[in-house]
Amino acid sequence: MINIRNFLYQLITILVVYSCFNISQTLKAAETNIPNLSSLQVDKSQILIDGLINEGQWQHALKVELNYEISPAENSLAKIKTNAFIFEDGEYLYIAFDAKDPNPEQVRAYLSPRDKLNQSDFVQVSLDTFNDSRKAYRFQVNPLGIQGDAIIDETTGRIDSGWDAIWQSAGKRTATGYQIEIKIPFTSLRFVESEQLKTWGIQFSRTWDRDVAYVFSNSSKNRNNECNLCQFDKFKGLENSSPTNNLTIIPSVTVSQTDNKENVEWQSGKLENRESLDVRWGILQNALLNATINPDFSHIEADEIELEANHPYAIFTPEKRTFFLDGADYFSNWSRLIYTKLFEEPEYGVKVTGKSGAHSYGLMSIADKDTQFLIPGNQGSQLVTLDGIRSENQMFRYRYDLGDSSNMGMTYTHRDALNGEYNNKMLSLDGKYRVSSSDSVKFQYLNSESEYPDEIVTDYSQKPNLSGKALSFNYTHIGDEWDWLLTYHRFGDDFRADSGFVSKSNWEQRAFLLNHHWFPKNQKQWWKEVTMTFQWNRKADLGDLKLGEDQGIQIAVDGIYQSTLGIWGGI
Repeated sequence: MINIRNFLYQLITILVVYSCFNISQTLKAAETNIPNLSSLQVDKSQILIDGLINEGQWQHALKVELNYEISPAENSLAKIKTNAFIFEDGEYLYIAFDAKDPNPEQVRAYLSPRDKLNQSDFVQVSLDTFNDSRKAYRFQVNPLGIQGDAIIDETTGRIDSGWDAIWQSAGKRTATGYQIEIKIPFTSLRFVESEQLKTWGIQFSRTWDRDVAYVFSNSSKNRNNECNLCQFDKFKGLENSSPTNNLTIIPSVTVSQTDNKENVEWQSGKLENRESLDVRWGILQNALLNATINPDFSHIEADEIELEANHPYAIFTPEKRTFFLDGADYFSNWSRLIYTKLFEEPEYGVKVTGKSGAHSYGLMSIADKDTQFLIPGNQGSQLVTLDGIRSENQMFRYRYDLGDSSNMGMTYTHRDALNGEYNNKMLSLDGKYRVSSSDSVKFQYLNSESEYPDEIVTDYSQKPNLSGKALSFNYTHIGDEWDWLLTYHRFGDDFRADSGFVSKSNWEQRAFLLNHHWFPKNQKQWWKEVTMTFQWNRKADLGDLKLGEDQGIQIAVDGIYQSTLGIWGGI
């Protein structure tokens, strides 16, 4: 039987000792200055974002060459020419790409929804604005100017494409390929508030989709380094950038009427008004306040949690509502302990998110007119909805950064309804430590206490009072030839995270994944990568009753024409 408290104590001790020695290694690139047009006394009023780099202001931009092919080859000379250009004027960041192509008629450019650019050629810029290798803003544009944006979270390994910034872009196909212009307001970004010189990590890249999906970049990529953001080149400047302590107040009124048809006659319904107020205030450059009163989300696509006939667990659906999306990355952690789609109809909401030095924080308070939560199990999960039962909800997330890209964090959530008859509290401690550039350890220890009203106890066979624990551990090694993953999860029968999306309880998982990669020495070969995978995975309840076990070997070959051949055999 695992002594969780002793295990956690020893693990934290090891992490602290390692952080003191700071043995994690990171590629350090030379720093380059970003020109400021205002300081150069260059007129910025005539810059037209039309996809053509023909304004005189671009002559003062910093030129960055994308000389590395980072996929499928590792840092070979790029097969085609791509130049990026960047400057700023204190309010906006301007970026352009001149993407050459030996066969410009083959440039792929499709009209597509936002964030769905994979069928087109496209360029990309990623901005690590805090220069801490934890998080980056990603902006993508295809030759028609279609946008894609996301937040890259190095800590959790997730890319959140639900984040939508306000920025401009345009693209034009040319006789030599295509060109892209991008204009990003600093009000859409967060970074350290200071009039002094700043350092950002920036990666410019281009995806060239032909017989193989080639990726070219200004910075090299080490396949033995599991931290991608650590490998961005460093750029200095932005000392006169404007702060984002802008105040946005949006009052709104929604008027609706529902008519009913009785027999053959229509009966006019009553006009109903709904007033709401939204406030967004940048308190500081790196701290933001969001508030909403009686919000109306009828204009937002809001998928409900559903159960499929062949899927016994609740289905995760992404958040799309602006109030919850703004600063959502400050609440992210290894497990989904805060899942805002549970809050269907808030009366009000207040949220503060920010970062100061090594400290990141997010605080959110929601009063919801209905109460929803998941009841987890090891065979399936159930969604509980208490219609008309008002709940008070508090969520807090804090993270402290250690060294180059390690961290420690905690998450606390509290839900309360029916004068305390329904109550759920959850506390989590988590961390990630990079043992070396190729190896990292993640852990999470969770504890919860819950009280449920009689109707939940009766209808869902729940205990009235629950107290449960959970533990997750993960060791990852990344290499150009070998990589592996060792993971362990243990969630108690009485553990509940009612503010999050934790759909399993009373289960234990042990898993091991081992990959070996082969790459051709000559890139003219028809095959580009061969991967052999060994996998072992066992799930059981806490009484060691086996819920599932699989093990096997797979061989996959990636080749030209973006083809894949795979063979799988169970053991």
